[in-house]
Amino acid sequence: MSPTACSTTGRQEIGCRDVTNEYTRTPCVVRGTLPAWLLATEGSLYRQSGGAFIPGHAEPFFDGLAHLSCFAFSEGGPFYSNRFVHQQSHSRWRESGERTWGGTAVSVDGASGGGAISSLLGWVASKLGLGKTPDPLLYTNFNPNVNVWRLDGDVVAAATENGGIVALVDPRSLAPLGEVDLLKGSGAITTPAHFLESDDGAYHVALTMKMQMGFPPSFDFRLGIFRGNGGKALELVHSRSLSHFSYTQRAAQPVEARPSYMHSVAQTGKYLVVLVGRDRLAYERLLANDFSRGFFGLFDAADVPLEFWVYAIGADGNVSHRCDCVEVGGPGPSLIWHVGNAFDDPQHAGRIVIDASVTDGLGGTVSSSLSRFTLDLEGGTARRSPPLLGGDAEFLNINPRFLRKEHRWVYALAGAVYASGSSLVKIDAPASSATGVCDGGAVARWGPHDGQIPSEPLFVPRPGGASEDAGVVLSVVVDKSAAAGVDGASYLLVLDAGTMEEIARVDAPHVVNFGLHSHWFQPGLLSRI
Repeated sequence: MSPTACSTTGRQEIGCRDVTNEYTRTPCVVRGTLPAWLLATEGSLYRQSGGAFIPGHAEPFFDGLAHLSCFAFSEGGPFYSNRFVHQQSHSRWRESGERTWGGTAVSVDGASGGGAISSLLGWVASKLGLGKTPDPLLYTNFNPNVNVWRLDGDVVAAATENGGIVALVDPRSLAPLGEVDLLKGSGAITTPAHFLESDDGAYHVALTMKMQMGFPPSFDFRLGIFRGNGGKALELVHSRSLSHFSYTQRAAQPVEARPSYMHSVAQTGKYLVVLVGRDRLAYERLLANDFSRGFFGLFDAADVPLEFWVYAIGADGNVSHRCDCVEVGGPGPSLIWHVGNAFDDPQHAGRIVIDASVTDGLGGTVSSSLSRFTLDLEGGTARRSPPLLGGDAEFLNINPRFLRKEHRWVYALAGAVYASGSSLVKIDAPASSATGVCDGGAVARWGPHDGQIPSEPLFVPRPGGASEDAGVVLSVVVDKSAAAGVDGASYLLVLDAGTMEEIARVDAPHVVNFGLHSHWFQPGLLSRI
């Protein structure tokens, strides 16, 4: 990803300003005509974005104070709501003006009155049941500013990648509902932000650490696979040993053998696939509580190929290790950010196809491309297609009714993320991967338009639609054009998913800041989180 819309000082640019107003189910002005079927879905688009910023932070997309926006559709709507996540850092900022929250990419220095080290110590204390807040609705852990999850089919949760503690909010009003530790007692350090919903129990992957007392102490790192529908602690269904060493041996552990940073997991009808990239855990910094470079700073680059750890899903929901596939013939060490879809190849038994955005590694200034990976489970290899689109492509989505099935169309944000010149594209993935010609499969595009900066595209299928691309694409747009004035504006863009032509704009009552992710949650429709 390469977010470039905000400078590193002041945070006064449109899309990176402090939010001053909170709205609850405020009616929206619609320009154009919304399809009646879209209003009847009773679905909602949730947008994660920073609501306040710390001057000097280089990555506002990762480090803004957790804030949620919601466009809710119904026969009487649409409506808009927004609210800060009710957490300790927010309360402190409102009461004293102190900006003390940390984030994923950077930490707060000591002069700011806080920092990730103190946050970590607070997290440890909360695990031990110490220093509990008297407010049962207050979120007390890391700033949950990375993603939005849906639990138990309804309740919405703001999430980060640190451990498994999420902040619950009411799906309509966004009012706080407290917090829940989904990986309680597991020793989870980090869990991927993205997974696939399931009626009978979604799978979550986590890196876990257990310390064994002694002199010196020793540490056991494992990959845990958990299952459940949220709202309560998830069940451990598989554990894979990664490393075990004493404290004095921490620096001697080879980088290539260390646990990998994982941002997403892939899932087909038969398999769960753990995506293992080049960025490996720095034991020395983790065990020293050194979060001075933020959460991403806990990982070092290693000269290793991409790996895909494949686990078979049994009829009872348990998983078993099938094989590890290693990329061959690839361009070099890489990291997979986001998965558009994964499916079992219907033409070739023992093959898995994954469409994903891939980059050189962690960092806010690296570009991402869309590629198709083909896994050969018998040979233990993975091969990558040439990029399916010329230039950057991120925040991939498909028709959710085709998740875990063979699909054709992929929708993506193209160009530099959240910068002038970005656009929304519809890509013919099989055609592009077959021809190997960049941009050969981009069949339709919205933008770029002067001053209009779109975000992650979301597909909403039309009920009864006969084709895969029957539906609409939604994207929250920041309007920085001259027509929007010095304060700017935001609207929810509604496009015909077949042609990518504009149908309507749903105006927000204020600017919806730049953020990482949006999600469409609709009753009865499962999605990729």
